[in-house]
Amino acid sequence: MPYQCKNLNSAWRLAPGEDMPLQWRHSVPVPSLVDCADPSFDWQSFDYFWYKTHFIPSEIHPEQHVILQLEHVQFGAQVWLNGHLIGEDIPCYTSQWFDLTKFLQLDSENVLLIRVGQKHTLPEHSAVGNDQEKLAWIPGIWGDVKLHFYGPGRIPWVRIIPDIDKGSIDVTAEIENLAAHH
Repeated sequence: MPYQCKNLNSAWRLAPGEDMPLQWRHSVPVPSLVDCADPSFDWQSFDYFWYKTHFIPSEIHPEQHVILQLEHVQFGAQVWLNGHLIGEDIPCYTSQWFDLTKFLQLDSENVLLIRVGQKHTLPEHSAVGNDQEKLAWIPGIWGDVKLHFYGPGRIPWVRIIPDIDKGSIDVTAEIENLAAHH
């Protein structure tokens, strides 16, 4: 089972509102922010925004694990797949990872929803930062969205620290056993 990656960047549907929408009146490119929606709307009047796309995971082996990567999302993300809440996270400037495997429909259409919020919807402990020069904090998915297809394991994180004086490096890696999750 070789590693595969599918980029989900494209035109997504967009709907403002706190609750899961029944109608999708806007389109927005991903990556971009909600002010790029077509037709445009008064995005500052809403606290939350829902992004929607469809995908078919063709050519996937049933034993593969599918991990969603959101490279950058403002502000916070709540992820739903086929009507199931997958998880939520609050980083704005680092990637977020969600395991979709449990609710993925092989060889048929999957519906992916991602809810983002305005900056003020984040908890106080969020590391969102502050930029006094900004006139507005515009929410949205502003980084790439990808599906990663893995076999029974993956290396999600590697740190390499060189020591030039000693001519050596210190390598630390996180190794995840995805087979244990099935």
